[in-house]
Amino acid sequence: MSGRRGETNNDLLREFIEFLPKEYSDRALWLELEPGQVLLSQGRMAEQTLFPVSGLISCFRSLGHRRVEVYQVGRDGVLGLHAALTLPGGEETTTSISMTPVRMIGLPPCLVRMLVMDQPRVREIIYQYLHHQELETNEVLVRSAACPLTARLAFWIVRAHQKLRHEPIPVTHEVLSDIHCVRRPTITDALHELEGLGAIKSLRKQIIVHDREILLQAADTPAKGEQPFHSTKRPSRSVSSPLSS
Repeated sequence: MSGRRGETNNDLLREFIEFLPKEYSDRALWLELEPGQVLLSQGRMAEQTLFPVSGLISCFRSLGHRRVEVYQVGRDGVLGLHAALTLPGGEETTTSISMTPVRMIGLPPCLVRMLVMDQPRVREIIYQYLHHQELETNEVLVRSAACPLTARLAFWIVRAHQKLRHEPIPVTHEVLSDIHCVRRPTITDALHELEGLGAIKSLRKQIIVHDREILLQAADTPAKGEQPFHSTKRPSRSVSSPLSS
């Protein structure tokens, strides 16, 4: 991977790149994807363990007749760990789709498995990441059942903004309507509501976050009759919440 620009832009890879054998790192696979491309499919084995160095990926899980986005991956994360860690069956539990242009590094799952087995530091990093990913998934699923659309959308924007390192989010209303399983005009109305609060500016193919704190408040708005999420028992933001900066 030496000599390639952005090779250490992935947070996880930066932590253990020193442990990679040279004969493997020189043959790393570089991928560039356009928005809407499927990277990995639920129920199938990953051929590569993928470390994004730019862009945003949404990971969807099929629940009955619904497809729900359960977590996002940016350059803080990794895809294809089930094959690397030989988790039950080895198949992916989500379908991963690029939301923006994405660049990533692919490593053989057997190499990642070897690093996890042989290097305690790598093992700690990977398992901590999986723990945080599980927390994000649980919070997203609870919110999808209990929160109104504007709160769910605000929560999505907060996470995407964080994954993209506070850069503008290149996403269309059509993509957002697909993610949240609603009609496009409904997404447009919710975006206008967040604009009215002064949290964001919604452009034709881009969302700009103006005030993260207002957006966080909007994300914590409960459904009628429910308690706000910050008042119920859940992980501290400073430690593990997807809302932490």
